[in-house]
Amino acid sequence: MFKLKTYMKDSFVKNELNKKYFNNYNMYRIKNNNFKIIILWLVIVLSINAQGQIPANYYDGTEGLEEEALKAVLNDIIKGHTVYTYTSTLTDTWDILKESDADPTNSSNVILVYSGRSVNGPQEYNDGAGWTREHVWPNSRGDFGTVQGPGTDLHNLKPCDVSVNSARSNRWFDYADVYYYDDGVNTGSKTSYTDFVWEPRDEVKGDVARIIFYMATRYEGEDGEIDLEVVDYFPADDSYEPLMAILKTLKEWNEMDPVDDFERNRNNVIYSYQNNRNPFIDHPEFVEKIWGPVISESQGLFISEYIEGDGYDKAIEIYNNSESTIDLSNVKLQKDNGGDQSFSYSLSLSGTINPHDVFVISHNSASAEIRAKANLTTTSLVMTFNGDDQLRILYSGIETDHIGDVGNFGENRTFVKAGHVLKGDTSLVNPQLSLNWIELDNGNHSCLGYHYTNQTLTTPQLFISEYIEGSSYNKGIEIFNASSEVIDLSNVALLKQTNGLEGFSGFSLSGELNPYSVYCIVHPSATAALLEKADLQTVGGVMDFNGNDPVMLVYKGVAIDKIGNSGGANFAIDKGLFRNSSQALPSKEWNVAEWTNIAMDNFSFFGDHQYDYQPAPDTLYAIASGDWTDPSIWALTENGVRANIVPAGNTNVVITGYQIILSSDKECASVTLSSKADIITSLLVDGGNLSVYGKVILEKTNSVGKVELEVIGNGSLSCTEIE
Repeated sequence: MFKLKTYMKDSFVKNELNKKYFNNYNMYRIKNNNFKIIILWLVIVLSINAQGQIPANYYDGTEGLEEEALKAVLNDIIKGHTVYTYTSTLTDTWDILKESDADPTNSSNVILVYSGRSVNGPQEYNDGAGWTREHVWPNSRGDFGTVQGPGTDLHNLKPCDVSVNSARSNRWFDYADVYYYDDGVNTGSKTSYTDFVWEPRDEVKGDVARIIFYMATRYEGEDGEIDLEVVDYFPADDSYEPLMAILKTLKEWNEMDPVDDFERNRNNVIYSYQNNRNPFIDHPEFVEKIWGPVISESQGLFISEYIEGDGYDKAIEIYNNSESTIDLSNVKLQKDNGGDQSFSYSLSLSGTINPHDVFVISHNSASAEIRAKANLTTTSLVMTFNGDDQLRILYSGIETDHIGDVGNFGENRTFVKAGHVLKGDTSLVNPQLSLNWIELDNGNHSCLGYHYTNQTLTTPQLFISEYIEGSSYNKGIEIFNASSEVIDLSNVALLKQTNGLEGFSGFSLSGELNPYSVYCIVHPSATAALLEKADLQTVGGVMDFNGNDPVMLVYKGVAIDKIGNSGGANFAIDKGLFRNSSQALPSKEWNVAEWTNIAMDNFSFFGDHQYDYQPAPDTLYAIASGDWTDPSIWALTENGVRANIVPAGNTNVVITGYQIILSSDKECASVTLSSKADIITSLLVDGGNLSVYGKVILEKTNSVGKVELEVIGNGSLSCTEIE
C-alpha cells in the first residue's frame, strides 16, 4: 500500500542584528553618558542630517517607476525600521518627539501640531496639563493601538494639545467649516458639526498629508503587518477598517503646503532613530506618481473614445476624471472643417457627469448597438465629422481636450484614450502616432460606454504567456488566464507598435477564457503544427510582427501587459519567448527577466503554459484518454475546455468513457469511474502509487459499458473504500 508522507516546510526567523545593535546604542545615547565615542558619532550623523541631505543611494531603484510599482519599491526601502516602545524608562516615543518636533527657537519646547503652540517639552502628559501624542493616522483606523510598529512609528506621531487631540478623535481629513478653539484661542484647525471631518491649520496641511501617504506605503500587509490604504470615500465613522480618507483632499494639501525646514529636520531626526525616512518629505512628487495628480474639473474632462465608422456610425465619449460632478451645461463639443481650426460647428451639452463616469454622444442614425450606449443621440453637424475634422471640448469657454491634427487622422478608425492619461491635452497630435491613444479595428465599439484609467481599473491576472516569431509566417501569441475567474475576451484587445516607433493599433478578441487556460492566436499561413493549436487565426496588422514590434495586451481600454521595448530595438527576432512559470501578474513594462528564450520554430510549449501558482480545482473530468500527468486531458466540466492542470490532493477525479494510465506517484480526493455506452472506462495503475483520500467508485450506468480498475507491476492503490 502507498504510505502517506507528511512534509513540513522549514521556517526561519531573520534577526536584524544591525538594527537591534544600533537601537541599543540609541538608548545608551540618552541613558549613559559614558559612551562618548558613540555620542560623538551620532552627533556627527545628526549634524549632517540637519543640513537636509538625503543619504546617498537611499532611493535607488525608484527611477522611472510609478503607481504600485513605485509604492512597492518604497515599501521595500522603508520597512523593517527600528522600533521603540510607546512609553518606557529607556528611549521611547516621548523622548524622540521632544527632539524631532522641538521648537527651532527654543529647543526645550515642542510645537503642537494642530494649534502651533510652543510648550514645555519635558512636561509631557502631566496628568492632562501637558501635551500628548497624536496618531495622525488614527490607531483605531486599523485597530493597531500602540503596538510596536504602526502604533509607535514616530513618522505617524506628533505632539498635540490634550483637548485638541480629543476633539480631532479619529475624524477623516477633509475641508471643514468650524474653527476649533482651545481655551478660548483659535487653533487655526477646523472641525464640523455636520460631517465627521478635521481640517488641520494651513501650516501643517502638507505635513499631515505626507504622514498619511507614508503610513499607506510603509504598511502593506506584509509579514503579518496591517495593510493601510487611503481612499476617496468616507467609510463608516465607527469603522475599524484600515482605511483613511479623503485621498483627493490629501493630494491637494501635499501641493498647497510644500515641505519646509521643520519637516525636513523632523524626517532626519526620526531617521537617526528608526533608520527609515518618510519618502514623501524627501520626494513630494512621489505622491502624484503613485496616487495621480490633483485634477480640477476642467483638467479632468477629456475625450476618452472616438469612433469614425461606416456611414453614420460616429460616436464621441467624454470622461470625467475629476472628483466632482460636472454640470454639462458648461460644456461644448466643437468640430472644425477639414483641419481649418475654425471650430465653427458647436454642440452644447446638458445634464451632469459623475466623477469617473462617461457621457456618450452618437449620431442619431448610428447603429442600434452604438445608440444603445449613448447618453445623447443627435443630428448635429458636429457628429458628421470625418477623419480629417478635429474635435475639441470647451469647459466654460476654455479648451480642455483636443483630438486630431492637420490631415486625415481618423477615417474608419476607433481610438480609445490610454489608461495612463489622466488630464486633457490641447496640443495637435495625430492619435495614430501618439502613445496617449490606443487604436482598435474599424467599427469596434467594445469599450464605448465606460472608461478606465490605470488608477481606476482592477487589473486581471491576464498576460501574454508565449510569443513565437518564427520563420516565414510562423507567428503566434499565447494569452494565459492566471486567475480563478472566467474572463470575457470581448474586453480584451491585442495591439502592435510597428517598429516600436508609432502608436499602438490592433483588434479586439471575443469569447471567454476559462481559469488557468490559454488562448492562442496564430497567423493563418503558419505551419500546421501551430495552426492545430490556434483558437483564432488572423492575418495582417498585429500578426505581421517582427522581433522589433512591441505587442501589448489591453483590458477594458487599459494596457496591462507588454512584450518588447518601444524605440525600434530588436528584442525577439527569429526566436520564441515563453513567460516564466513563476510570473503571476501582467507587466505594463517589458522585463526580459520574466521570459525564457526558445529556438526559432520551437512550438513544443505553445498552447500549454506552465504556472506555479495554479490551485487544484475541486473536480476534474477526463476529456481524453492518456497519461494521468498530461494536463491537456483534464477539464473543469464534463466535455469542457481543458483545465491545463493535473489532479492533486484535494481534487475529485471523474473518468467517463476514457482510458487513463498512471505510472507515477499521485494523490487525489476521490476517483469515480463511470461507464459510457459500449466504451471501456478504465484506470490502470502501472508502476506508480495512487493515494486516494476518499472512495474509489466504480459506477456502471448501463448494461453495455465496461468499467475497469487495474493495478499491475510495482503499482499500488490506497483508498478508504472501493464501492
